[in-house]
Amino acid sequence: MNPPAAPDYFELSDYTTVLRRRWKRIVVVTLAGIALAAAYVFLAPKTYTGTVLVQVNALPNNANAVGGRTGGPVNMDNEAQAVRSLAVAAEVKKKLHSDLSETDISNNIRVTVPPNSTYLQITCAASSASGAQRCANVVGQAYLDNRRITIMKVLGDGITNLQRKAARLEQDIVVFKTLLLTLRHQHPNQIFGSRSQINDELKLNGVQASLQSVQANISTAQPLYAAMSAPGTIVGQIKSSATLPTSPASPRKLLYIPSGLIIGLLLKLA
Repeated sequence: MNPPAAPDYFELSDYTTVLRRRWKRIVVVTLAGIALAAAYVFLAPKTYTGTVLVQVNALPNNANAVGGRTGGPVNMDNEAQAVRSLAVAAEVKKKLHSDLSETDISNNIRVTVPPNSTYLQITCAASSASGAQRCANVVGQAYLDNRRITIMKVLGDGITNLQRKAARLEQDIVVFKTLLLTLRHQHPNQIFGSRSQINDELKLNGVQASLQSVQANISTAQPLYAAMSAPGTIVGQIKSSATLPTSPASPRKLLYIPSGLIIGLLLKLA
């Protein structure tokens, strides 16, 4: 008589029987996974992160007087890119006396923009808590300094161009006045009220109006340029300085240790 054939499937009791019989091995392998994960967390190089909160201020609309369109609403996407620019990285490298290249420093900076705000959350990583804190604060200030200098250059170039334009207009005014005066002396009876005289006078009035507009723009832009010559809060300010991190950002205990437990358990169950 042949023995009964084995079933083609396992019941739950079959699995629980295996678990009861091998629970010690399962526990040992699971604990080994936890131990390995804990050892990695303890021995792996630590990385700390510091975060500084920077408020970006919109410049007054009179900044547009120079034609650079530096006033009005702030494009926060552009400002976030400016934080990670090589110009800012070069200033950070100088202040931190870092051996890293500007590109490596830029790649180490993370920037996020909270929704519907004019704030930048700037994060910097370092191998020590104090280093991460200092790095974040230095990056925040370097960004503000770079923004102020960049806008000052735009304003300065704009004011210079306006002054050159004003000088040309003043020369044109002299030319038109000389022309009108010469024509009046040469033809005192014929030129008065003639079409040529009227056209020249209209041109003179137009040039004088343009000169007044240019001079008004210069007078508007110069006080703003002077105010930005010294560090201040016109372009923005550090709203919240980076604090000293209390724990490393990597490796994370809450990530690696549970992962070690799960991997050890799955390996033994398999």
